[in-house]
Amino acid sequence: MANVASVCTSQTPSWYPTQVLSACGNKVYRAWFFCHQTLVETCRRYVSPAIGACWGMVFLEAHTLMRASWHTFKKYRKNPKEYGLEPVNLSKQTQNPVLLIHGAAGSWNYLGDLATSLTKEKRSVFVINLGSGQPTNEKREKIYNKIEEIHKANKTLKIDIVAHSMGGNLALYSAFEESCSTIDKQGDLIFARTKKAHPLVAKVITIALPADEKELSWIKEIGKVKEFFNVTAKYEGLMGHKKCALEADQTCEINAAHIGIVFQKETQSAVNNFLSRRIK
Repeated sequence: MANVASVCTSQTPSWYPTQVLSACGNKVYRAWFFCHQTLVETCRRYVSPAIGACWGMVFLEAHTLMRASWHTFKKYRKNPKEYGLEPVNLSKQTQNPVLLIHGAAGSWNYLGDLATSLTKEKRSVFVINLGSGQPTNEKREKIYNKIEEIHKANKTLKIDIVAHSMGGNLALYSAFEESCSTIDKQGDLIFARTKKAHPLVAKVITIALPADEKELSWIKEIGKVKEFFNVTAKYEGLMGHKKCALEADQTCEINAAHIGIVFQKETQSAVNNFLSRRIK
């Protein structure tokens, strides 16, 4: 199995095809990206980390925003089954099925490349559309129902969750039993009684949403620390205020920004590697 750390410490971005590449050519695109990357790093070090992160998101993500739209409305607009997702028969599966949760964008489609990369590793991948906006009890209820639906197809397996951005909050919240907590109007998790782990949720991987000290303390209380993994973005413009509190071997920084991170080959490799990792 490839080492997660070696994947995450790579300093070379993955150059993926875009409309910009087609129009300007590979060399021009690389030069454009490198110049802005240098400006961002300089700004982060000598002016302001916050301004640098915002610059990184705006200037390094313009093309990824276009790509996300293309995935949503063109590349992955069909039924998930058309792309090998949402399998009906899990009877022969030995690996945990994966539930993919999108961010505030409102649909799973922009995560299509990540989803199909998981299917290439012989994993059964399920998706869900929760609508846009912050976490709510209604959205978490939909996730619980989806987990139950998947579990019925093979009751010997638990479900791994991979989530991006706001979906990471819902993934964390869904790792707890519904009876012990609720989500308030601000989208925060409030515990009404002793914390209990959801019995059907196994590993949880959040992308562009690190687990901070408060959330780490929650995870410790239910004994699931080793089953959490954070993939963080180097140029984080939205979640830069959150600092990952997990151990070094349970976090990974990718040379990308908040949205572009989901298209990176390094992200796909890190997710696959952690899902394959045996938890002691």
